[in-house]
Amino acid sequence: MILEGGVRPNLVPALARARFSLRAPSREALVDRLLPRFRALVESIAASAGARGRLRAIDNLYDELISSPLLSRLYRAQARQEGLEVVERSETLIGSLDTGTVSQRVPVLHPIFSIVDEPVPTHTEAFTRAAAGPRALAAAARVTRILARVGFALLAEPGLLATARREHADQLRGRPPRQDVPPDHRAGRAMTRARTMRVPGPLPVGSSLAVVAPGSAVDRQRVEAGFERLAAWGYRPLAGRHLFRRKGDLAGTRQQRLEDLHWALTDPAVDAVWFARGGWGSATLLDGIEWRRWLRRSRWLIGFSDLTSLQAALLERGLCSWHAPMVADLATPERFVARDLRAMLLDPLRVRRIRPGPRRRLVGGRARGLLAGGNLTVLASLAGTRWQPDWRGRIVLLEEVGEAPYRIDRLLWQLSASGMLRGVRGVLLGQFTAARPAGGRPSRVLRDIFLSRLAPLSVPVLAGIPAGHGRRARAWPLGFDCSLDADRGEVRLAPPDAR
Repeated sequence: MILEGGVRPNLVPALARARFSLRAPSREALVDRLLPRFRALVESIAASAGARGRLRAIDNLYDELISSPLLSRLYRAQARQEGLEVVERSETLIGSLDTGTVSQRVPVLHPIFSIVDEPVPTHTEAFTRAAAGPRALAAAARVTRILARVGFALLAEPGLLATARREHADQLRGRPPRQDVPPDHRAGRAMTRARTMRVPGPLPVGSSLAVVAPGSAVDRQRVEAGFERLAAWGYRPLAGRHLFRRKGDLAGTRQQRLEDLHWALTDPAVDAVWFARGGWGSATLLDGIEWRRWLRRSRWLIGFSDLTSLQAALLERGLCSWHAPMVADLATPERFVARDLRAMLLDPLRVRRIRPGPRRRLVGGRARGLLAGGNLTVLASLAGTRWQPDWRGRIVLLEEVGEAPYRIDRLLWQLSASGMLRGVRGVLLGQFTAARPAGGRPSRVLRDIFLSRLAPLSVPVLAGIPAGHGRRARAWPLGFDCSLDADRGEVRLAPPDAR
């Protein structure tokens, strides 16, 4: 931009002033390569006119982009929920006034998203046309939603903003990112933990209960016996379309299991979902779930064991569920307490008290927090993934079946080493069924294993909880307010503040 002189052609003015804006792929390229070449160009132009050239008042308007690691992790996690693939860029980017330069002062997130199928050069007419097209507008709206959720998470989750600022200060000093960030954020959490819990209502007689199997294949005879039990109680069990399918050890293909799951959780005719059986496979569906559609209408999810992965994800999103026997378990009367299950359906909001007794205390004390947890093996499999639950401030229920004592020790170590037990307020130990060592193999008793892994947490620990794969298992409302008095051997469960 010419500021002074140069208004008349073929006339060299006594003084000419101009402003130039220079951009380069990086600050190093700008300062070390482009600026010396530009200085030489100015001097050569001045020399050709018999004049002197001088550069002055050089302002660095554009600077290196410093991308916040924490904001990037949050963005990546939220983008996955929208079905977007995120590709990390290894090269350094130079930003404009609102990105690169600002990123030198505050934590910044600078995502780039695709608006066309084939690459289009920027700053061209083709790019202008593409940017105004419907695909570009839809992509922009999608990314805007993701950025809004990232911003909400940053402000709503305690400690995140301070972590982002601390990381930014380290980056400015040239330090590597610190490793004391909570492990759930290092792994890229799927979603920031909800602050308010939603509690579905009672299920009166005549309600429709969808029955699906998102994991292992079912025993048809046992499931149909469970249907008869539900019908005798006055309920309408509705079988998923693929409930009795089989794909090896699983209840159908991944797509078939997802279809049944989506039907059960979105069909307006369904009042609640009671899972057919556990096994393995539910966690593999987490990436394919349309969480926003699921959460539009609150409905009870009933089950445990392999369903722990789904229940943990729902709890993070603010929806309570029932850790309770499966439909197939209803074929075996000694597996459940009929009065307890019917109260679960008809009067879910009542205050519940369970008293294993003071002799079941492993570590004394009192604690209060929302109830979380489930099957130990499934929970350990979530450690280090973006589905790892956040148990800070919560009472954690653990149960297991068919694992030898040394394996239970290993699973508890994994929970501790991954940071999942950090901030836990109390532990409830459910039924550890068939936890026997291999024949002839020396073994520690479970009590010693529990004490060695859980006592260092310095929180109350109570065993003997009737939850899991054993006899007379009770229903436990995940997400409810849990008051634990280990000294008295008592647990009290009450609905949280619901919206």
